[in-house]
Amino acid sequence: MKYRVIENTYNNLNALQTVMTNRGMSLTEIEEYFYTDENCLIDGQKLDNMNKGIDLLLHHFKQGNKIFFLFYCDPDGWTSSALFLNYIQELTPKWRELITYRIHEGKEHGFILDSILDKGYSLAIAIDASSNQFEEHKILVENGIDVLVLDHHETTHYSEYATVINNQLSEQYSNKALCGVGVAYKFCKEIDNRFGTVIADNYLDLVALGHVADMMDMRQKEINFLTYAGIGRIKNPLFSGLVDKQSFSLGEEITRTGLSFYVVPLINAVIRVGTQEEKEIVFKSMLEEDAYKLIPSTKRGCKGQLETNLEQALRICTNCHSRQKKLRVESADTLISKIENEKLNDNKIIIVEADDSIHKNLIGLVAMELVSRYKKPVLLVRAKELDNEQVLQGSGRNYDRGDLKDLKGFLEESKMFKYAEGHSSAFGACLPTANLNSFIDYANTNLANISFDPSYEVDILYKGNDVSYSDIMNLGSMKWLWGKGIEEPLIAIENLVVTPKNIQLLSPDKKPTLKITLPNGITVMKFRSSQEEYEKLVPNKDGYTTINLVGSCHINNFKGNKTPQIFIEDYEILNTIDYLF
Repeated sequence: MKYRVIENTYNNLNALQTVMTNRGMSLTEIEEYFYTDENCLIDGQKLDNMNKGIDLLLHHFKQGNKIFFLFYCDPDGWTSSALFLNYIQELTPKWRELITYRIHEGKEHGFILDSILDKGYSLAIAIDASSNQFEEHKILVENGIDVLVLDHHETTHYSEYATVINNQLSEQYSNKALCGVGVAYKFCKEIDNRFGTVIADNYLDLVALGHVADMMDMRQKEINFLTYAGIGRIKNPLFSGLVDKQSFSLGEEITRTGLSFYVVPLINAVIRVGTQEEKEIVFKSMLEEDAYKLIPSTKRGCKGQLETNLEQALRICTNCHSRQKKLRVESADTLISKIENEKLNDNKIIIVEADDSIHKNLIGLVAMELVSRYKKPVLLVRAKELDNEQVLQGSGRNYDRGDLKDLKGFLEESKMFKYAEGHSSAFGACLPTANLNSFIDYANTNLANISFDPSYEVDILYKGNDVSYSDIMNLGSMKWLWGKGIEEPLIAIENLVVTPKNIQLLSPDKKPTLKITLPNGITVMKFRSSQEEYEKLVPNKDGYTTINLVGSCHINNFKGNKTPQIFIEDYEILNTIDYLF
């Protein structure tokens, strides 16, 4: 086991200050961060074209024109669209009747012209997409259809033929972490200001969910406020229903991390493996006017009965999640056989080609499954022709515990890829087939001294039993804070002595769990343990074992009595002594 204490140039910091400065924040920024309120919200008028966009929309509403509405099929696109449609319905139901929406099928992106042209539309709206569809915008305008885009994706310039509201292009809008649902919220907020209404804030829960799902940087004060406020007022039918369904996993406190692990995956599963009909039902359950409408039940044994859109949607989410898991495991097993047979694991980066048996929307998830198995980076690709060239196109996933922290950057530095776009550890990539062998040689050479053995970056190091009770309590109580950019901290304990008196094996026949109790009352927990593991740590009743461990901080709340806990992430045995004396 390897770990490294993050270097920190500040002195005399408490535990939380240490963590936050390790995440790149100054002491002044930390103080401001914990006292954010509505004053930290940036004026929506700083988004370029805001008034122009509102004027355009209101013009078509007042003319009673038919409006086409499209949104990208991911959680940000869904939450953005649900917010917008719910807002318009609450503002003026007759205006909502003018809007026809379309959910993308598969990996479609942006406007699909065949679904818009010659259908009587006067305005086309895209949310969370289409900023760079310059040619499509031109064709739409030439056919008498105005274009409004609310987006957050990077693009080179404003479209000449569309009214684009995009925080990435707006120099005066400093928050570049605002995602699609944030832009939609700002747009609706400015409509509120026009009409003297207060409606947009009713949908802050969707704003929070979208930002968590899109993995936006929580260090940005505006994002921190919006997500915290939204989580505190969850009322959207689907969102609320999924939280109830996942209440055991979420625990007593709903957090950003909890949502990303237990709620977002259910929505993503529908998007990835659900049928178009299933997607329609689930999305309708996010619309307050449709969520409680009765439809024929699909529940086993309930033929001929009715149920609400929401009831069916919640069941679809669960079923799709199970379906996705099954497909992911089956796909990974197929590829593992290929990796072993072709000895692809001999390379520093595993590049494996998927066939048509691998679900096209599961490429990223299956790649991550392979990363977990092999503990090294994986490129899962498909052979195709692009611009008259044979290429390998797919997803890259990094093993974040290894020494290579920026896989995407490494690929870009090779100059062999057509593109590598996305996050540093999770992205889409395209490699000309002719470059495959050259890149494998390049990676094996340049990563020869790179280790992919698990390595942990820890915020605080303790020695032996000298573990601060208050530190663990303070960090354990900050579950609400952790998220993208402010990742949950890890602590390390060196030379911890384990004796038969301070270690127990709980529930040995059901869910074996190791429990080590420190002298000051802190408990150290190791889940998914075994009798064998216990015996390795306690070889006999008279001896002891010394270990190093890495873990996270938590609070055990039993009948109102709160005590600090450390959950072991990893550990190593340093030595075993047969006798205490």
